[in-house]
Amino acid sequence: MDQAPIKESFKNHSAVTTSEAMNTELVGQLRTLGLNQYEAQAYLALTQGGPKSAGEVADIGNIARPRVYDVLDKLQQKGFASLKSGRPVKYAAMPLEEAITTLKKHKEDRLMDEISKIDEMSGRLAKQLSTSGTSKRYNIEENVWTLRGRNAIYSRLAQMVDRSKHHVILSSPPDNIARKINDNLPHFEKAKNRGVKVHVLSPISKLLDKRHALHSPNSHVSKIVTTLMDRHVPTRMILTDDEAMLFLTNDHTLPEDEVGLWIKNPHISSTLKELTLAKK
Repeated sequence: MDQAPIKESFKNHSAVTTSEAMNTELVGQLRTLGLNQYEAQAYLALTQGGPKSAGEVADIGNIARPRVYDVLDKLQQKGFASLKSGRPVKYAAMPLEEAITTLKKHKEDRLMDEISKIDEMSGRLAKQLSTSGTSKRYNIEENVWTLRGRNAIYSRLAQMVDRSKHHVILSSPPDNIARKINDNLPHFEKAKNRGVKVHVLSPISKLLDKRHALHSPNSHVSKIVTTLMDRHVPTRMILTDDEAMLFLTNDHTLPEDEVGLWIKNPHISSTLKELTLAKK
């Protein structure tokens, strides 16, 4: 029996299967960029050859015809397609690099708009709270807050450093110290320029990598640190003039699961400062 037709059929089937798998993967990647299923399928259809009519895109991209014009319109808005005048009207795929640049610009504009709204809202809210008497009634200036997630904790850390006038004390493992300073570098640099002393307590004797930021004299971290003490303190913490931040989770906790205890109290901050900086 001649096996050639069977082999040829299997070869063609394998090619189709491979092509479908690639398309599925490409559609998935395009969706992570912000396109929906139909938009991703339409963009892939447009990349196959030259400009195409809406009907051709619907056929090649397996898109319902009543939907294809809306899909192509959205692709134009997102910068992934352009319209070619004529009869019939045809569409062409924009180069991916150019489409990505447009997409990033759209996302940046939306993000800046959201940030502006947050700033505006926080300003109104702060003004309302300051006139409501709530702050005085509950003495928020000497309160205790629990913060969840590294973003919230680092936002508070940055505010603490910005408000510091005399000292900032960091107690944490070496890698954590480097991350805290690097992630909030502009705040630490401004504090350093104001004359704020940055003291670090960390078990650096256990640090084998001599290229580490705490060892390297040319690193941003080393330039920020005023005093580096080889000391292990069980609790990770950040202290400033009259504020304290205590980490309630260990240093291997996922960023979104981190929990911090923030305390605004000069007495507690001063006490912890004396305990941590006391000579052995």
